[in-house]
Amino acid sequence: MNGERHSRHHLFAEVGSEGQRRLARARVAVVGCGALGSRSAELLARAGVGTDAGLLRIIDRDYVDESNLQRQALFDEDDARRSRPKATAAQRHIAAIDHSVACTGIVRELNAGNAVDLLSGLDLIIDGSDNFRARFLINDVSIFSSTPWIYGGAVASRGIVGVFVPSQSPCFRCLMSELPPLGSFDSCDTAGIITPLPSIVAGLQVAAAMRLLVSGQSDRGLLVLDAWSPANSFRHLLGSAAVDPLCPSCALRQLPSLVPDQRETISLCGRNSVQIDSGMPVDLEAFADRFATRTVVHRHASSVTAVIDEGRLTLFDDGRIIVEGTTDIIEAKTIASRYVGA
Repeated sequence: MNGERHSRHHLFAEVGSEGQRRLARARVAVVGCGALGSRSAELLARAGVGTDAGLLRIIDRDYVDESNLQRQALFDEDDARRSRPKATAAQRHIAAIDHSVACTGIVRELNAGNAVDLLSGLDLIIDGSDNFRARFLINDVSIFSSTPWIYGGAVASRGIVGVFVPSQSPCFRCLMSELPPLGSFDSCDTAGIITPLPSIVAGLQVAAAMRLLVSGQSDRGLLVLDAWSPANSFRHLLGSAAVDPLCPSCALRQLPSLVPDQRETISLCGRNSVQIDSGMPVDLEAFADRFATRTVVHRHASSVTAVIDEGRLTLFDDGRIIVEGTTDIIEAKTIASRYVGA
């Protein structure tokens, strides 16, 4: 552990030498290496996480493209040119920042079949995902393994951060009982995002992570911010919320997100398309309205098709999604996640 590198932490009384040792030995996973996850991973590495018998594990299914460079850390133009997997590129850049960080990039899609293995043996999980299915999955693994996790979200100019500690606070499912309808939430690809927002939200996530790892202290509820409206930037919500006695995750411990998903995702022969059976509720009108001002939208009684940069995206009222323009299942899932939150 390089004392000079982390000397400012040693000077900060709330961390100090002992706190820095705890950070160095911490075992942390970052799920998703996009705008939030890449910045969180960088900050954790610079803070010294995983430099002395600890680890920093980065899990992401996607690859780097040019549009990521506007807001995502740890990537450069060469990564985008070569379409490097984000987890691989992040590991490479963190090694250049601090070679003593035990960082491993895992190019995988987190799912019910691998989540427990990928997120086991940890002190903390950081959410850098871009969809609610992944967050419910992290939540259930957190309860299963008694591992705290820190939720983060960023879109347009709005951000949100929440810390969830099993047995000490309501879980994520207590606050959001079910998956929101497809198309009902904005994303960076529908509402855009200002460049500094991910840094602000990730900074708050990592500050909360350091506090938890060093002292075991955490805040309840959700911190909500709007970086475009400084006069009303921060609000604290649900700080007094209680555990839902009927919550299938933390109260009943049914952990529904860890049940293997039998729905199929298939490449459609001869169509350069992938069909995803999301099994989620759908809001066709909200989906159509989000795209109406920026692209061609075809509305039908049971589906809506939007022309997107990658091709076409069709959302059906039964929860199916067809992504046209690729036969790569992982790429199709990434596109669906960005545009409709699948």
